[in-house]
Amino acid sequence: MVRLISNRALLLPVESFWKLLHTSHREIWEGVRAGNPSLPVAKTMASMLVSPFRPLGRSAMSRLIRAVPTALIDELLRPHDADYVWPVGVTWIGLFSSGLFHHKAAKAFWVQFVRDATVLNAETLRAGQGLEENWRRYASSPLVSRFGCAALRAKSAPDSTQREDNEASVDQVISSVLTADALTVLLRLLAWYVADTVVENFWEAVERDGMSELIPFGGVIPVYKPLSGEWSNPMLGALEHLAKLCDWQRKQKVTTYLGNRWANSSAPEGVDGPARIKLLRYWVQAKKGRPKFQTFLDLVGAVTKESPRLKDADPGGRAYDAWIQASVLRLGETLALVRLHLTHIGLTHDEVASVMSAYAQEYRFARTQLGRPMSARD
Repeated sequence: MVRLISNRALLLPVESFWKLLHTSHREIWEGVRAGNPSLPVAKTMASMLVSPFRPLGRSAMSRLIRAVPTALIDELLRPHDADYVWPVGVTWIGLFSSGLFHHKAAKAFWVQFVRDATVLNAETLRAGQGLEENWRRYASSPLVSRFGCAALRAKSAPDSTQREDNEASVDQVISSVLTADALTVLLRLLAWYVADTVVENFWEAVERDGMSELIPFGGVIPVYKPLSGEWSNPMLGALEHLAKLCDWQRKQKVTTYLGNRWANSSAPEGVDGPARIKLLRYWVQAKKGRPKFQTFLDLVGAVTKESPRLKDADPGGRAYDAWIQASVLRLGETLALVRLHLTHIGLTHDEVASVMSAYAQEYRFARTQLGRPMSARD
């Protein structure tokens, strides 16, 4: 009998990750298909997920099989001696083995992490051991210490007496720690993805422009400012990152500058500058719902159309750069919500800052592992 493991320590299900980014299987699949048009369309793939199950046709299945990387097939066929399956880990290994990373070192690092996390969830943490014992095992796990939030490692394990006295409070502490650790892992994963992309696709430009010691997208990571008692706004940082590509001189607010540029470039009939500016302000204030990724792409395409820095890029290069800039906007928008959520569940400013600092720490580590180390910090 094979046991299905339902624990989710250190890793959110991939589906929850897509939800966090306000995207979907369909949107992700269409993005993948843009780089590999031979794949079946999203509508065809969606038919596999409906109930009752509808198998793919011979042609669609053939095209899908041809597109599957050999590394993924090898991983799926790898023998496993355990009597359990952790579905969360299986889907992540599939993602890591499917071409997410360019470098073997990055893929191997994260596949090994998932294998270790599988042991943590299936063997270290067991339903019959009780909360107190499982919490002790989790808190003392080297894997949690390496990948989780450093500031939360000092949280003491609740004993049975504490839980009897205030069960809801203890459960909230445990839940907040598990949430913060899982989000810290995602920030570490982001750092590896950025480092892998920089080293593979942009290293010549990085060296040419003297940017090898800079951590990309640092302005999009929330930072606490003790003097003002406020957090930086990652959505505002993402918009400023985009505006700099368009030679923004800071003579106007970034929302005014980009809003007018957006309206002047491609505004539909009836949509003017003030409306665009108001929309961007809503984004900064996290109001009126979450923007669609296509809206980010529309903004990027409109404001960078005449950018001197991008005018010489080929169409394929411009499309890829637009996707990256739109992804930065999504990252800023998501991290603003993540920061608010971590505060809402009871983390202190120092603890939230520790979660966010994992990105820079892991980026430096990843660069070293990928053969492009940064200088030692003072």
